[in-house]
Amino acid sequence: MKRTDIRSGNPLDHSFEQRRLPTVKQSEVQLKIPLRAYLASALTGLPESRRKDLFEAQDTISLVCKEHGIDLYQPRLTSDPVKHQGLSPPEVYSIDRQRVLESDLLLVMTDEPSFGAGQELEFARNALLPVILLIDELRKNLAEALNTLNPIFLQRRLEFGQYDAAVIGANIKKLREENGMTKDQLAQAIGVTQEEISSLEENPDHLSNPALILLRKLSLVFNVSLPELVLSDYTGVVANQLIGLLSSTMSPIPMRGQEKMPVGDRRRIWARVLRRALDELER
Repeated sequence: MKRTDIRSGNPLDHSFEQRRLPTVKQSEVQLKIPLRAYLASALTGLPESRRKDLFEAQDTISLVCKEHGIDLYQPRLTSDPVKHQGLSPPEVYSIDRQRVLESDLLLVMTDEPSFGAGQELEFARNALLPVILLIDELRKNLAEALNTLNPIFLQRRLEFGQYDAAVIGANIKKLREENGMTKDQLAQAIGVTQEEISSLEENPDHLSNPALILLRKLSLVFNVSLPELVLSDYTGVVANQLIGLLSSTMSPIPMRGQEKMPVGDRRRIWARVLRRALDELER
């Protein structure tokens, strides 16, 4: 089977490493934020000759990404089933999941009938991560595709920056301690391991990324609503909504020399009243 260069579409031979490939100037890319990508492919059960072809293609993909300011993670360098046999399946799963969720893009090589990226695709789908499936035609135009899609990657990075904090984890820990539960007790109550509870409480939201079913189980155990689990200031949000509702529906408060109190002053009064009430309830 003839292999082609990802950038030019020219026939690829095994001496391509010695050829000087064209570079893309950083100023042409105009990146302001460093991006990360994960390269998924089949690794298990491949003959050595096929592995060699695969790794040559991955090296070229890595060069294309580097020229576009994208740091490419290749599992073959850290969790190859041939070279890293000391890693257990749970360890490989944990490494792969974290690396995918830390990325801004998932690249999937589709050379093999079973291309070995099922779990990576599921991780990406749950995290709303952009995915590029690398087929022969697209490989020839990978550089152009990255240039075209780069604004999408940057926008997602900026929008998802709010999930770098451990908001959900902090709420789970607070509620667990308020209910006098250990990590082990909470793990048994919702059917996970103690290590998974630690991961939920300690990791930022974009890495823990708990499933909706898990959040529902937690809300039942703690007897709270889902917003109380996922919002950083649930009490403040509710208070502001009540302030807005009351200030727009209650009758104006008369003042000397004025027909009605200004809306802003009215909201501030209700804010003070509600916050005092909430403070009393939390004591």
